[in-house]
Amino acid sequence: MGYDAFTISGTRLFVAERRTGKIFEIRGLPSGWRPFSDLIWADRRTLMFDRWSQPRYGMHYAVDVRKRRLVAAVPFPDKLFLEQQRPQRKNSRRG
Repeated sequence: MGYDAFTISGTRLFVAERRTGKIFEIRGLPSGWRPFSDLIWADRRTLMFDRWSQPRYGMHYAVDVRKRRLVAAVPFPDKLFLEQQRPQRKNSRRG
């Protein structure tokens, strides 16, 4: 059984079952006003996508569309955010 995924207005995410034509919406994820991005199928039933909650911080999601269950929600910052969070090293070399 195959599936197709699509967004409406970028902020609503739908999955259509090809064989039956049934469509369901993936709802209940935080930051509902933020768009979805990078939709990709990991396998025949796992849809993966991102949603940025702010310009430098987002979440990776994975949904098992056959079971209609969230299987992963992993936060990820961008490179600049990570560099800003690192403690500054003090130069303590003795000369």
